[in-house]
Amino acid sequence: MERSVARGMSRIIEPIPVYVVTGFLSTGKTCVINHILSFRSSRVGRVAMEDGRTKADTPICMLPMLTTTNIEEVAQSLLIAVQGKDVQEVWLEYNGMLSFTLLERLFCDPCLVNIFQIKRVYFVTTTNYCLHLLGKTGSAVESQLANADCILWWDKLEETQVISKTDDETVISRLQQLCPHTPCIRVSSLVDRRSINKILKDHQYITGRTIALGVGMAVCYIGISVSSIPLLENVKYAMALWMATVIQALSFLLLGIICSSFLQTWIPSSFFTKRLQGNLVTSMGWALVGGFLFPVCDCAAIPVFRSLLVRGVPLPAALLFMLASPIINPIVILSTWYAFFGMPQVVIARLVLGVIIAVLVSLSFLHYRGLDSIVGRGQGLLSLEDRLESLEKSNKVFYFLENARKDFFRMAPFIIIASLVVSFFQVYIGNFLKYYSLTGNLAMTIELMIALAFVLSICSTADAMIARNMSSNIPLPGILAFLVFGPMMDVKNFFVLTSLFPKAFVYRLLISLLLACFVFAFAFAVITGSVVL
Repeated sequence: MERSVARGMSRIIEPIPVYVVTGFLSTGKTCVINHILSFRSSRVGRVAMEDGRTKADTPICMLPMLTTTNIEEVAQSLLIAVQGKDVQEVWLEYNGMLSFTLLERLFCDPCLVNIFQIKRVYFVTTTNYCLHLLGKTGSAVESQLANADCILWWDKLEETQVISKTDDETVISRLQQLCPHTPCIRVSSLVDRRSINKILKDHQYITGRTIALGVGMAVCYIGISVSSIPLLENVKYAMALWMATVIQALSFLLLGIICSSFLQTWIPSSFFTKRLQGNLVTSMGWALVGGFLFPVCDCAAIPVFRSLLVRGVPLPAALLFMLASPIINPIVILSTWYAFFGMPQVVIARLVLGVIIAVLVSLSFLHYRGLDSIVGRGQGLLSLEDRLESLEKSNKVFYFLENARKDFFRMAPFIIIASLVVSFFQVYIGNFLKYYSLTGNLAMTIELMIALAFVLSICSTADAMIARNMSSNIPLPGILAFLVFGPMMDVKNFFVLTSLFPKAFVYRLLISLLLACFVFAFAFAVITGSVVL
């Protein structure tokens, strides 16, 4: 009977989101759910896998304690619990003594894999736990913490509790040290519906904002194009240049995202991961091969970099993949060739300089020990590849399309805005540069283009289109500095890296890339005769 129910429910187009609240025993998980659900208006199903001291304020379904032998039984119980109740979301209180891997396997069961999707994971903790027990309660809690999307810290679990400033700083420091990538939010700050919705947000809201931005810009373009005001002639030209650049850049962005999402969904990464774990020379060689074969953009390369580290790949090899893949993959090569058609030297120079800089910067971290707490940490965790193997073909298609949609709408605003800035730069500042030659100020040119690449944050699959519009006013070494530095480090990547890794590592990487790109862009100018010493 349960299997027939599962087959019937599997026809649901979008899985029911599951919000998991986890943490060690007696850290206030039930209280957190009570508090959050008091602000939720949607139809909620509430499930628990442990019986705490605090009573639930809403109806709750108790499930058996999850073990390796009763996963199918628990899956069927959960399925029956939500049957016929028109549940829009599920809040699950997970047992604080169980590994998170068990929960992942539960939702990969054939009964549930097409019906539910773990949306967000919250790790609930207290001041006393962080000060006295954190790191001493076994691997189960560590696996829960490692998979958390957000840490909810009970800074005032009881009315009489008083936290000193020293304890406050110690808790924050320890949590940031263990999970630098995970935001830590005080429960006392969740005081209204707005603050609750903030921790529930995912990437869905980006779609509407991106569409609104695109429509707004298109309306402005049409309005200016039909205007007959003489003062707007330069603006018309800039907007026409912007529209042409956007169409071409978004085409290559979409192509790169489709390839990246396809490989992530259907091509197993274990083939390269195993080879990246060999000796240094071999692993770095495979990192370049993987960077060429897996067309991921710069923002997508960062999560891959972290996943390689937690699987035990040496830091130089993993870092080389992150730095080189946004430059040497076929989509970027194709977009650069298309943008600079008739100038193969630009394509070759970008590849050569990109590989040299990526290799040297990666090797400079050979003896770096600041990420030792991350390397090899995830050997026993269930990987994305393991989860995808449990999905039916139709659900893999859904995952592929959903992943591509999120990536596209996340990156499209950067392309739209960057294209607009560069178009006006070309029309207004470009005329000024014709009278103020940058050829004799090569150092300033390279610095300017590195700064522009950092600020504009353009995806590497589309940055060549932007660079082409500046090539009539900027010497080639400056263009190459823009094309090499941008894919390796920009504003958006800087903030993503600082949320995932210690700031000392990120600042050292930023400075190393700045120096390397400047030196090699200047050396290219000297070798090719662009500047005379």
